[in-house]
Amino acid sequence: MGSASVRLALIHHHGRGLARDYAAAVRRHAATAETGLAEVQFNLGYLHERGLGVKKNGSQAVVWCRRAALQGIAESYRSLGMLFTKDGLVERNDAKALFWLSLSEDDPQAQQVIKILRKRSGDAALRAAQKVRDEWKAKQR
Repeated sequence: MGSASVRLALIHHHGRGLARDYAAAVRRHAATAETGLAEVQFNLGYLHERGLGVKKNGSQAVVWCRRAALQGIAESYRSLGMLFTKDGLVERNDAKALFWLSLSEDDPQAQQVIKILRKRSGDAALRAAQKVRDEWKAKQR
């Protein structure tokens, strides 16, 4: 899949020049995501998280957003953090939420959620978040 397929997926995703068609965007992103393109991986995770063009699927949202995060896509940090803040699409995990949100240093909304999580979870979650950070950094090497 080449860059033309990626552009067409984004056109379907955003509805620029064609009618917005999330199902088509999911198909095109899915066909391209395995090539390692971080933006495509984030978009696919976002669509799974929101249930746009596909049934909501938290585990798929985490898989694709995490792949994008490992390549430095900042939007994926906040998405992952928010996914773990409450039970719903994935099991709530304050340590993972704190970790991912902490990578969104320039995001005021993420910083507000961090404050709430710290009050809710205390020092144990902060220590667990540090453990998650250490594991993540080890995997990046």
